[in-house]
Amino acid sequence: MRALVIGNSTSRETIDLRAPWITKQFSIYGCNALYRDYEPHHLIATDKPILKEIIDSGYHHNRKVYTLPSVNEHLGNKVITLPNQIEEVCPSGIRAVKLALEGRTEIYMLGMDFTNDNQYAGTPTYAEHWDFDKYIPMFEHIIQRYDNCNFYRIGAQKRNITPHSNFKELTVQQFTQKFKAN
Repeated sequence: MRALVIGNSTSRETIDLRAPWITKQFSIYGCNALYRDYEPHHLIATDKPILKEIIDSGYHHNRKVYTLPSVNEHLGNKVITLPNQIEEVCPSGIRAVKLALEGRTEIYMLGMDFTNDNQYAGTPTYAEHWDFDKYIPMFEHIIQRYDNCNFYRIGAQKRNITPHSNFKELTVQQFTQKFKAN
């Protein structure tokens, strides 16, 4: 099965995540506060404040929620420790892509724009502004390292990733045409 990794850039607003054709065709990985609006198959949160919010809400009961070993230990080991990931400064979206890579050759990404907008800006545990540009080289390293996997970014507001043979930008229309009829 292919994976859909959902970040929190505002570009993701253009797709109805609850559409049956999405949940039927993808294993879905989400990040941080996505759980407030949608229930992905896997939720990744690596910052202590948002993970504490998730745990306090009870969302983690009977759901797959992942974090770093140090964060999990700090909050009482109540969720799943991310496998095969080191303790480095890295956003949850990139960690979600790394987790989704296990056993998959197609990764689709929505709301992974690496821009300064966010669905949840100004809400609890979220700042108004941050800089994701610094993580682009880290993401490009993943694309290069996993050259047996094809990466597709959907509806990004800005084309800020260097072209690679296994990376394609898709419009929302191209994505929906490819999968909605199936």
